[in-house]
Amino acid sequence: MKKLFVIACAFAAAIGCQKAEMEQPQENEGVKVPVQVTATIAQTKTTMTNENGVLKSAWKDGDEIYVRLIFGGNIEGTLKYTASVTGNSVNFVTDSEGMTIPEGASTNAQYRFVAEYPELGYSYLNKYASWREVVVPAVQEQSAPGSLEHISRTNPLYALPVYPEDWNAVPLSLNFEMVHALSVLQLNLKGAEDGIKIVDIKVEMINETGDGDVLVISDCRFDQTNGNMTDIKGSNLLQLKLTSPVVLPTDSYAQFYMTISPGHAGKSFKAGIMYSTNPKFTTSSAKRVLVENP
Repeated sequence: MKKLFVIACAFAAAIGCQKAEMEQPQENEGVKVPVQVTATIAQTKTTMTNENGVLKSAWKDGDEIYVRLIFGGNIEGTLKYTASVTGNSVNFVTDSEGMTIPEGASTNAQYRFVAEYPELGYSYLNKYASWREVVVPAVQEQSAPGSLEHISRTNPLYALPVYPEDWNAVPLSLNFEMVHALSVLQLNLKGAEDGIKIVDIKVEMINETGDGDVLVISDCRFDQTNGNMTDIKGSNLLQLKLTSPVVLPTDSYAQFYMTISPGHAGKSFKAGIMYSTNPKFTTSSAKRVLVENP
């Protein structure tokens, strides 16, 4: 089952009163312009919940989004916005007076804006938007059944390039649609009898196609301008550690979640369970499990 995670929230740059005259460019360097950022309905990040099998969340106070001006594939400028309140649709503010917009940007289609949450890493020179880094931890930790806090921390969001509605407007107006770079693997477990207590879970993907897919990403080249991920390095084994032992219910399922690399909906996995009474992994038969995909 493939689902697109779309974020919806409203951001507003703190621009205050406009000056009678804008800062003038020096030697064609451009003009510093305040930027107002908005986005439509929020479904993900960063306080996440599972509502009838659909992962939803809200922004929380203090979340930081990074907005970048790019020219072609080069990063020309960056502004950081911070959520001032918690909710699905919130205001984001910035301490910056604005971003320097080069002369001629309004007539050059190579100038666009992208956004990310949290700040993505760099795997090459930091001026290239096409050389960003996204990783999937090989070992993740879940605090309790049903908790999604660790997914919020490990599954970044990004927005494809957008253009201002009007390059000549002050402030500039940007509308981003955020999507997940990675996927979420959901495991539903219940006990065959009372008192079964687990402390650790390992998941391995069964490679049905022989195409070398991996679950864990240690390094890759992530192109922020189109969402493509290449030069992926990683492994096929992922471990979910539980903060404290969990007693599996017998009349319902306990949910466990892992951030994984994208593109595995419909694939088969095998899971190894470590029980508190037997410190060895017991591998179950391969089963289809739900993967939420970007």
